[in-house]
Amino acid sequence: MANRRARFCAWCNSPLIYMPQDRLPAFRRYCDDTCARQAWLLARARQLMTGIKALDVAVRLLRRSRKPTVQAAGFTLADLRRDLVDRCADERVVRIAAFHSKLPRAA
Repeated sequence: MANRRARFCAWCNSPLIYMPQDRLPAFRRYCDDTCARQAWLLARARQLMTGIKALDVAVRLLRRSRKPTVQAAGFTLADLRRDLVDRCADERVVRIAAFHSKLPRAA
């Protein structure tokens, strides 16, 4: 069996030290619980992140900038987000109308 032990922490990139008395686990990804929790929180946030939510975060951060070009990028992204939300709402209305047309009429 090949040596699968990681040499560095997957989160903070600090070296992992394996001692001979360390029986379990033979393979670690993180140096401690703090790094493991931070990696778990990032993975969870990435799963819950949608495109609209990511644009909201980016717009909020860009609008706080003092540089005019960065603020302009924030406003442009805000316009793009608004167009995207409108398009999603239009598509949702079309899907709902198609669904309702397939339902039997109530007497």
